[in-house]
Amino acid sequence: MNDFASAETPNDSIDEPSGADEFDFEAHRTAAESEYAGVRGLYEVFANKIHDILVDCFSAKGIQIYSATYRAKDIASFGNKAVKLAADNPQLPR
Repeated sequence: MNDFASAETPNDSIDEPSGADEFDFEAHRTAAESEYAGVRGLYEVFANKIHDILVDCFSAKGIQIYSATYRAKDIASFGNKAVKLAADNPQLPR
């Protein structure tokens, strides 16, 4: 018998919900939003800095910019994205 036949694949170690133990998408959303809220300010700073760098670079090359905007994803939108279904397993988030 082939030694590889009994080898564990990387996804075998992931705990997937069975019928009685379904994934709690709302708890996942809440946790994701809470964690993101703690770093969102940093993403705002990053977005602002990247905006400034791009504007400076274009200006240095004589390229006129009519509009340049930036933002960090809002918390509710991040939560919505966190609970989108995985394509390969709709019982889990992607």
